[in-house]
Amino acid sequence: MPRRNIAGEPLFSSEVLVGMLKATESLGVSPERSLRAAGFDPALLKRPPTYVPWNACAQLFDLLAEEARCPADSHARAADKHRSV
Repeated sequence: MPRRNIAGEPLFSSEVLVGMLKATESLGVSPERSLRAAGFDPALLKRPPTYVPWNACAQLFDLLAEEARCPADSHARAADKHRSV
């Protein structure tokens, strides 16, 4: 069962978020600028793992796809490529 906050909203591990940002950086997207634009503190990249609301992550992923000018599934492909390195 996924982790949820007190309001019952699903949460997403910041470790996965950091991995996704590193993968999209290879597509020419600035992780810090993208985090700021989505309302996240860029220091999230330097903190120990935490959990963030899924809906906020989904908005960030949409922003990353738009900034990278890639189809929505390109992040999954970039993450797969990053894991295989």
